[in-house]
Amino acid sequence: MEVNSEKENNSKLQTILKISIIICVIIAVLIIALLFYFMYKDSLLIRISIDGQTYKINEVASDENGNQYKDINGQTYTMGIINMLNDKKESIDKNIIAINSEGVVYFSIKTIAEIQGYTYTLGEKDEFTTHTDRCHVSCNGEDVSFLSESNEIYKYVFKPENERAQNEAEIMVEEYENYKLKDKVKLVNGELYATAETITKGFNSPIIASGKNIEIYSLKHLKSIYEPIISEAGYTLTSKYRNERSMIEGIAVVSKNNADSQYGVSFGICEAATGNNVTDMRYDSIEYLQSINKFVVSSNGKCGILEIKEENGKLVAKEAIQIKYDNISLLDAEKGLFIIKEVNLYGVINDEGKEIVPTEFSSIGISDITPYAQQGVTNQYLLFDKCIPVEINGIYSLYSLEGDRLIDNLAGYGCDNAETILSYAGNVLIIPEEAGFGFEGIVIKRASGNGKYGVISTNGTMKITAIYDSIYSVTRDNKTEYYAQRTGEQAKFLKDVINSF
Repeated sequence: MEVNSEKENNSKLQTILKISIIICVIIAVLIIALLFYFMYKDSLLIRISIDGQTYKINEVASDENGNQYKDINGQTYTMGIINMLNDKKESIDKNIIAINSEGVVYFSIKTIAEIQGYTYTLGEKDEFTTHTDRCHVSCNGEDVSFLSESNEIYKYVFKPENERAQNEAEIMVEEYENYKLKDKVKLVNGELYATAETITKGFNSPIIASGKNIEIYSLKHLKSIYEPIISEAGYTLTSKYRNERSMIEGIAVVSKNNADSQYGVSFGICEAATGNNVTDMRYDSIEYLQSINKFVVSSNGKCGILEIKEENGKLVAKEAIQIKYDNISLLDAEKGLFIIKEVNLYGVINDEGKEIVPTEFSSIGISDITPYAQQGVTNQYLLFDKCIPVEINGIYSLYSLEGDRLIDNLAGYGCDNAETILSYAGNVLIIPEEAGFGFEGIVIKRASGNGKYGVISTNGTMKITAIYDSIYSVTRDNKTEYYAQRTGEQAKFLKDVINSF
């Protein structure tokens, strides 16, 4: 009996042991399964690295009220939330990305501005508004404007007061820049977002995306990486903000002491990551034109344009425009036009060096476009992207992009006396085709006939004879009407004047 009892006990112990082992295996399997599950879930999270510091992004499909995130066109988005510390070291959540239904990632302009140390303000530069569909961000080097549903951004690049006047080589540098990009800025639930390309250009902040991992680098961080490398190569990294921006392309403008130079220093271009020369250190000055990714260089008092290309895995410099002009500056990036100066006279060439406007004028462009800012005029050198105003001895002419002189013997362009007619009237320089006149019009002022105003089309055809004392606009309920008026007569609708001409 005792033997049987012992066998039964051993059998029970073995059963318990087996069950325990099975339970342990099941628990281990569950733990491993849970571990893999959480690893899998973690792998699905987007990670954003900002200057080397990594953050996990939580994705949400609706706001705290259960409303979907949508842009003004009704497209839905999933929002990516980042948890960061504010100035008081308090943990706060911020929207940093918005992902549309097609998987395109947009970045919050406001959050990126805060991360990069930019000042974020509603409205475009010098505009005061509470509208959320446009904003501008600024740092100590530039001011950048973004507008909802636009694929263009606008930059104003500041010029330091202590910068040598034209670098003693009379180089003109671009201070206003515009960039046409692939994707439009989006207004999602009252906040502006832009794709990586737009953020990279707007903030000079490269974004590298690989699957769920996104890396963002500020210009300041790039400088901290590249500066020791360039110093080791025996050069000094540029201190000009407009030149620092070339680092987002992996290129650096550098200088080196040179006793033989009239300025005691010479400039060149090198690879930012290696310090290897791309050009010789032989230039008196270099200015980076970010909007076309080229460089204005001067040597022995003459200026030209360099571009950097890759050949056989190596960066090389090519003369895009020969170094032979007294002065050269960018007129329009998209059309590849440049203003040149020779013997105190100005002209226009294209990016192949072909003459568009002969070098025989005192100035190119309209001297002051401020009175027409409300019309959206931003480029003083190009009207309707078609016509180039020029001037010599106070007499204006107009050239086409093909080099044809469209009209001459003018006292100027635009009528800026609107407020003397009506306090709420607007000055007029251009009349867009949307006005319904069937053409794009430019207001001109005749040099003869007591300086009366008229209108020509962009092909130089006179549409309204220059007999009027004022041409102005009035906007009511978002509709703009244009008027022409002669002294002592009642104002007429411009469309009626055109019809009777």
